[in-house]
Amino acid sequence: MRLRLFVTLAVGWSLGASALDETQQELAKLQGTWNLESVETKGKQVPKDEIMRNTLVIKGNEFLRMSGEKKQPAATFKIDPTTRPKSIDQVFKDNEGRVVVRPGIYELDGDTLRLAFAKERPKELKTTSDSALVITTYRREKK
Repeated sequence: MRLRLFVTLAVGWSLGASALDETQQELAKLQGTWNLESVETKGKQVPKDEIMRNTLVIKGNEFLRMSGEKKQPAATFKIDPTTRPKSIDQVFKDNEGRVVVRPGIYELDGDTLRLAFAKERPKELKTTSDSALVITTYRREKK
């Protein structure tokens, strides 16, 4: 009985450590400067001339954003790359100073990062004509 308990604990600890390693590796891949490439809403791409220049800098677990020339309030985030789709929670303070957590999902494919946040965690990176979901696609800035 003790051996079974020990094996169960050891396997559980190993799986937890593996998920932590995967999260750290994924977080390292997200680091850098990302430029907004496209926005999708209501099942359609927003025309490029209607998209304001937007830059997202990821440092550690912080989002630092510039919209045009205006610096946006910083936010932190937490990822879980073991979920399908991969999950991300953005944490920031609203105008009244209250902490807000926005659940989201993301997809990282090489130098392309796609993000979607909503009041409830989206199920997929896809919009429909009747959804309020907005998907932003960023391209990693080349040095």
